[in-house]
Amino acid sequence: MKRLLFFALILVAIPVQVFGFTATATVDRNWISEGESLTLRVMVEGGEAVVETSVITDFKVISRGTSTSVRIINGDYSKNVTHQYVLLPRKRGNLTIPPLPVTLDGELVHTGVINIEVGKRAATDNRSGDVFARATLSHGTLVPGQQAIYTFRLYSAVRISNARLQQPRFNGFSAREAGKQESFEKVINGRSYKVTRISYVLMAEKAGDVEIEPAVVTCDIPVADSRDPLSDPFFGNRFFSMGRHETRRFATESFKVKVNPMPAWQGTGQFSGLVGRFSLGAGLDRDSVASGESVTLTLTVSGTGNIMDAQAPEIRLPDSFKIYDDVPEEKIALTRKGFQGDKIFKRALVPVAPGNFVLEPVRLCYFNTETGSYETVSTPSLNLSVKPSGKGGAVSPPPVTGGGKAAVEKQAVEFTGDDILALKEGVNVLVPHREIPLFHFMAILALLSGMLLVFRAVMALGKKEESASALMEKRAKHCLKKAGAKDISREDFFRNLYTALVSRVLARGDVSGETITAGEVSDILSGAGHGEEEIREVTAMLNDIESARYGGTSFDGAMRNDLLDRAKRVVKTLGIALVCFGVFFAMPTQGRADGAGSLFLEGVNLYKAGQFRDAAGKFERVAGNGIKNGELYYNIANARLKAGEVGPAILWYERAAKLIPLDPDLRYNLGYARGLVADELPEKALDISGLLFFWEKYLPSWMVQYGALLFWLGFVLHTGVRMARKKPVFTPAGAVLFVVSLVVIATALFDYHQQYSASNAVILADEASIRSGFSDDATELFVLHAGTKVRVERREGDFLRIAFSKDKVGWIRASSAGII
Repeated sequence: MKRLLFFALILVAIPVQVFGFTATATVDRNWISEGESLTLRVMVEGGEAVVETSVITDFKVISRGTSTSVRIINGDYSKNVTHQYVLLPRKRGNLTIPPLPVTLDGELVHTGVINIEVGKRAATDNRSGDVFARATLSHGTLVPGQQAIYTFRLYSAVRISNARLQQPRFNGFSAREAGKQESFEKVINGRSYKVTRISYVLMAEKAGDVEIEPAVVTCDIPVADSRDPLSDPFFGNRFFSMGRHETRRFATESFKVKVNPMPAWQGTGQFSGLVGRFSLGAGLDRDSVASGESVTLTLTVSGTGNIMDAQAPEIRLPDSFKIYDDVPEEKIALTRKGFQGDKIFKRALVPVAPGNFVLEPVRLCYFNTETGSYETVSTPSLNLSVKPSGKGGAVSPPPVTGGGKAAVEKQAVEFTGDDILALKEGVNVLVPHREIPLFHFMAILALLSGMLLVFRAVMALGKKEESASALMEKRAKHCLKKAGAKDISREDFFRNLYTALVSRVLARGDVSGETITAGEVSDILSGAGHGEEEIREVTAMLNDIESARYGGTSFDGAMRNDLLDRAKRVVKTLGIALVCFGVFFAMPTQGRADGAGSLFLEGVNLYKAGQFRDAAGKFERVAGNGIKNGELYYNIANARLKAGEVGPAILWYERAAKLIPLDPDLRYNLGYARGLVADELPEKALDISGLLFFWEKYLPSWMVQYGALLFWLGFVLHTGVRMARKKPVFTPAGAVLFVVSLVVIATALFDYHQQYSASNAVILADEASIRSGFSDDATELFVLHAGTKVRVERREGDFLRIAFSKDKVGWIRASSAGII
């Protein structure tokens, strides 16, 4: 029984709306002119229901969303949801909004019938002719990707206010407003209208039939009262009717658009995807270059349409060219005619062989919307003369025989001088890169770390009561800072300013106190080495402060700023000079660069004379004098490659890459040399350390080492300063400095590990037998060729144990490989 009573009470407490709901339909007016719209609202009391508007046949229905309101009055809960629609009449006459079915949780109710009178707009009807809206569409038939211009115009012959535009949703199109809203005057049937124009660029997304719904504008227009005596034309009723307005809605016509599918492409080449009207231009920045130099090919796609989707046109070049793409440049404008402009593609062409070349025409296929067919535009052919930059003949990669093994013919190979980039002849070639030995690096790190412990110990042991001079200095700074506050009172300003000046004087005498006499000022400052003029200035300043403080002088901003500036000047004059300490890094010495300079010049002359092997010998002697320089190693590699020695060339290129890894000439020449290697590179296994320290490949070793020490020094100094001020060390800046220091130090240690343990080598011999043991009688496992890069695992006498890939490991004579 108690349970039944409990449930009965709950049922009584539940609002009645849970078990029933109501729906009411209303309109904002019952009479409209042809071309106008009205607002239909369906208010559902009791929850969120489904309103069926498909039964409305006399009007086009446009949903404008819902709004919700919740009320709790005396414990009663109610939720109302209002559905709002814009109705556009399909014809004139007495039209009907039939009862609308409204469903909520399976329960169905109907709204009442509403009658609407739609009248014909008369040319003499001032109310209907004052304001109207129109829309136009440039194309009624499109293809996917084609653009059309939708233009909305609002005509007003009277002053309107609170205009609000509900633009169509443009389903099936991508839409962008073209330019800014425009306003201009236009005369229609002898009447002047202000026209507001807004344009949109539409681009069809897919084939099919699409309808663009009407645009609806709502605004307030002035109305005349026939009972108003001031409505006489003499008054014009323009000024005297201000404040009497009527909210009106105006709708444009809708548009049905047919988007046809693109016809099948049956031509040669590839369709670019461009739709519109386009042209293609091409040009070289010069028509004559030396081999190894770059020339820029510029391709420009111009036109109107979806030009932003243009891709780089395909170009066909001889095998003796290398191509490097640049980032495309767009000069595209959104106008009232649609998207139009240029998209520019630039490519750097590097010829590696001399000769007279004809670059074939570049073609672009697009769909022409004016003719409704595919069209192809092309550029004229371009002539390029490539001159040799040196002597000799061309080099060819080794031929490949059956079975996948590369056969190397032992023959003299000569280079033309047109395959790789030129020597480096600047003065920097003879400046060595000073790397820090591992022992020195670790010792400096330990020394810097020990500085923190020493500093802390000195602070703990030497901690004692501050001197009178230090105390007075602190008080002077504190009081001067307080005197400069904007909201300080008159009394506090003079008191702090006086105390700051007195404290600075007392600090110079290493004494403490609160006041001071003119005689004491003279004794203290003269004893500290200050001249008579400075003493007079300080004494006058103190007198001025006391006179202004106790003499009743008016205190204004000008007086305050003047005293404060003078006090700062005096305090600065009495300040203790700071001793600046500079940290200097020893610059690399030239060492034996004087003798190396003559050897280097001899090498350059031999290189230019085509005696590449002798030039390489001169450059190597320079390197043997202790000059470790990436540009010098690059020159050695160039000379070796010109002499046909692929293995030694790649060895010296790899050594240069350790010092100047980002040099573009080095990267190009090394890539060229690797293309001459007969052995195919094996697939690389996942290298975790290489992933963690990937940036190590892009920075020279010496830069990483010095950077690690500098960052750690910065953290040590930061820590020392923060400890001295008794403030936290790991501020955001301190934490970032600490993390960066650890990352750079870890990178430097990884680089040392690479140098001392995980060595790499390059095969120097034309053919090198890899054997099962460290003797010439061991079984031959496989053969490697000049220029192949291998990993050195260990050394036994005159043999090295190397690994070419996971399953190709063996022994090779040390003389057949060079350690990088």
